[in-house]
Amino acid sequence: ARQLTLNSDYITINGNVLNPIAICKRANEITKQDLQDSHKDLRGDFNDSNDLSQIILPPDYYKLCNLIFSRSSHDIEAHLKSQGKSLPTKNITLKCCSSIPTHIDFSIDSLLAILGVNPSKNSLTFCIYDPYSERYLPREIIEVLKSDKLANLGDYSTPRGFLCMSLIKALESSIDAFSSILDKIIAYHTSFLSGDFCESTDDLDESSAFPQRLQSIIDSHYTSDLSDEFYSDIQSDLDKLLHIKSKLDSYHSKRDFSKSEKFLALKNLIDSTPIKREKLIIFTESIVTADALTATLKATFSHLCIESITGNTGIKDFSDFKKRFSPKSLHYTLGDNEREIDILVATDCLSEGQNLQDCANLLNWDIAFNPVRAIQRIGRIWRIGSSHKINHITHFFPDMKLEEYIDLEAKLRYKLEAANSATSLENPFLINDKKYSAHKELRAKQLKAMESEFIALEPESNAFVNL
Repeated sequence: ARQLTLNSDYITINGNVLNPIAICKRANEITKQDLQDSHKDLRGDFNDSNDLSQIILPPDYYKLCNLIFSRSSHDIEAHLKSQGKSLPTKNITLKCCSSIPTHIDFSIDSLLAILGVNPSKNSLTFCIYDPYSERYLPREIIEVLKSDKLANLGDYSTPRGFLCMSLIKALESSIDAFSSILDKIIAYHTSFLSGDFCESTDDLDESSAFPQRLQSIIDSHYTSDLSDEFYSDIQSDLDKLLHIKSKLDSYHSKRDFSKSEKFLALKNLIDSTPIKREKLIIFTESIVTADALTATLKATFSHLCIESITGNTGIKDFSDFKKRFSPKSLHYTLGDNEREIDILVATDCLSEGQNLQDCANLLNWDIAFNPVRAIQRIGRIWRIGSSHKINHITHFFPDMKLEEYIDLEAKLRYKLEAANSATSLENPFLINDKKYSAHKELRAKQLKAMESEFIALEPESNAFVNL
């Protein structure tokens, strides 16, 4: 460890240069004098170097990082126990409930059929996202566009898997989040069929551009080479999308969000919890859902102070809301006109690096794309310094059997990670790969482990490769 220090091993995280003396204190073999000497030597080396990029980290540095920073919660609990302290007990609950109000004639099963995830003869082609088929364009044009326009996409050879996952996860979250994505997809189809397309420019707003592959065809002036079948499939997809939209016409967020089974379960949780004393943080994947949920909570629980933090939250509010939600852990004194926040709704911009130990209750409104993220979310409140004896953790799953959800999530995630060109297959979700069995087993462990204290991690790997 001393040798590593003498080799000028500074590392910068979020702009902060870590002090190597703090690192070396974890190596029991080194004396205090060794630490002071090596730190003095390093400080001189560092000050003499004007180019930080020339300070090379030796390979063994990552082993030291692993020793110091990769501590499991079991290790932490054992250390606290030896000092007569403890972390809160975790009380974990799983609830399966729907985000769709009962008067809406639509379900996740309906969506799975229209996406082609479940067997269906009437599924979407998604051709507006993947027009690079010989049914739609001559082979020579496809080759030109693939090599010239899509080299930066790497393994993501088709967006189909990501689209399916995004739509399903959005519907799992809320009608509001699902409608937001659906409207954008409908707008693409409508604009293209109306001939309202333009070439990309540096000033082109993202919402005005078509999906990348179609935009590449437009920019390269190959639109006239698209077959009649492409336009026919675009129209067919649009008709199906508009049919889905018509199923949601009777939904109004201000009136109906509170009628969903999921919100009613949340209401029961709040009514049965001493929120003023224990607080509640709610995590969701969607900013749209966070906004709708916050508005509905404020209308339902006017006596409570409720705010939200998302990627759209300004810097000042981001800081203020955190401090007002967890003033003790953040050593903050409320101002005369400030009110302590009782319930905080947040997206994953708040799931890492935050101390929110004033809160005893956490709800995952929807399951993250990677369920391992639940560890990070829970870690906001299940931390050293909590004054609570119990942390109550609730996971909301969609209204289906857990085994069905695991099969669905594993299937979609596997297809996305495998980066197969799904639209080139007769059945884009037909899986005959032995690796899928192992993949599904891992996903099952991860999701089922959310019932207990720990979530199964990915297979053995170097956790610091991408540090």
